[in-house]
Amino acid sequence: TRLALDRLDFSGSAEGLAGPFKGAGAIGADRLGFRFSTGEVAGGRMRAKLVLDAGAASPHAEFDGMAQLSGAPAFEGQFLSFGALALAPGAGEPTPWRLTGTLKADAGGATLDPLDLKIGGEERPTGVTGRAAYTPGAGLDATLAARQIDLDKALGEDGKPTTPRKALAAARGLVERLIAQAAPLAGSALRLEASPGVITVGGEAIADAALRVVRRPGEPTRLKVETSLPGRSRLLADGVVEGGAAARFNGWIDAATYDAPRLAQWLGDILPAGASAPFQSFSAQAQAEISEVTLSLREARVKLDRTPATGAFTYVAPVAGERGRVYADVASDALDLDGAPD
Repeated sequence: TRLALDRLDFSGSAEGLAGPFKGAGAIGADRLGFRFSTGEVAGGRMRAKLVLDAGAASPHAEFDGMAQLSGAPAFEGQFLSFGALALAPGAGEPTPWRLTGTLKADAGGATLDPLDLKIGGEERPTGVTGRAAYTPGAGLDATLAARQIDLDKALGEDGKPTTPRKALAAARGLVERLIAQAAPLAGSALRLEASPGVITVGGEAIADAALRVVRRPGEPTRLKVETSLPGRSRLLADGVVEGGAAARFNGWIDAATYDAPRLAQWLGDILPAGASAPFQSFSAQAQAEISEVTLSLREARVKLDRTPATGAFTYVAPVAGERGRVYADVASDALDLDGAPD
């Protein structure tokens, strides 16, 4: 095993061979600042505090606990990190966050259990609790939960609620920025389960949402989302996702609404321009491919009010001034003409 220290500046002192020790300096091209202080070594253990600070643009981190020096090196104590992150482009000042927890770490991995994450200002921050564990073989495994997430407050402008489209764009951008910051873990497996509690978006409260993300090295990321939606609606999506400019979802969807006009009003500009809901209820189960410009349903079982249908359906959004296009190959053994729109 080799350890290379690049561009290291350091000054320190010791009161004896067994400590206490203290020191400070900076390391690397990005000039990561650090400082530490310790107690005396006793029984192969030593009280230690380490502070890492790379400047205002990067998270601040502190470790305060007991270091095991004899035998297998290990650490157990309290962890603190804080910083600020833009929730969406043009969203004004970055939103502050603060993460604390009990950290246990050794050569086999690390756990932060329990963890407590606060997002937002001190007046009414969003609180997230849970646990996280990392091992070189299994990667990162995290379980998170919140009581309420108010996206209208976080992303709205001039006191007005945000829109579902803006919320989805913000979530996508935030995930991409977090992935970029976690680049050293890009080759590791990931399993995330989240229960965000009540989500307020578009002036509506959405309850019972659940999210599961699984990524294995060399495989596409798998996503499962279950949630209720306005208009007595529900959605289940379970499949693989691709990020970047050609972001898309490919997998199984099971969706239903019993008040389609209200759901359409809430979705707003997520729907194609001029689209309306000329039916009251709708349900669909299908293999789906969804991107910014295409919605494709295969092996679909659809019901519009009292009219069932099976088959395939594709919608292509307007591109370069052309109109949107719809392709359908469906069959139905019952047609409700009384309930059909005029």
